[in-house]
Amino acid sequence: MPSQLRKPFVVICAFGEVEDVRSLWEQFKDVLCEDLVHRFSSDTGQQYALAEMNQLLNFYGLCLKKINLPHTNFPSQLNLSTIDVVKEESEGRQILEIMNEQKFVVQKVLSVVYENKAPKLFFLDGPAGTKKTFVYSTLIHIIIGKGDQVTSVVSTGIAATLLDGGRTAHSVFKIPLMLDATSTCNVKSNSPEAKLLRETKLII
Repeated sequence: MPSQLRKPFVVICAFGEVEDVRSLWEQFKDVLCEDLVHRFSSDTGQQYALAEMNQLLNFYGLCLKKINLPHTNFPSQLNLSTIDVVKEESEGRQILEIMNEQKFVVQKVLSVVYENKAPKLFFLDGPAGTKKTFVYSTLIHIIIGKGDQVTSVVSTGIAATLLDGGRTAHSVFKIPLMLDATSTCNVKSNSPEAKLLRETKLII
């Protein structure tokens, strides 16, 4: 299987004294990326394969650049999923280009997510037709395109259908349906819900 071939390929490139690692990659990349190309696309599959090999190289104190393999912009700790992050990033950037006033909001939120370590809370308000959902969708595309997690929550199940991956707040935060003065959110620290929240870059 391609996933099994990538491991010895990394070892050969790192320690096998290969004269031209880049040529070796070009010669066998179709075989090495076949599973990921099938799952995503030609370009995205190769990017995922290189990101995975970079993780293996990190274990040996190396990286793609050090052994002259093509660079990838994917995060160093990449979780392979069914999401095509290259496509998501591209869609987000394309939408951003055609935005008007909304572009300021998207750029402001992204600057806080990736440049400012202090968490921030934004409140976006406006009458119907001012493209608030458009802004949310753009943020989702761009952040997922960077290989990061966005958690979209709403008050009702019907509203959840407006956002990619949207869920109700009760589902994500385990809010009790019947509330009183002593009610708390029942998210256990070792639960999948807690893991999701810890990994989330942005909650909408």
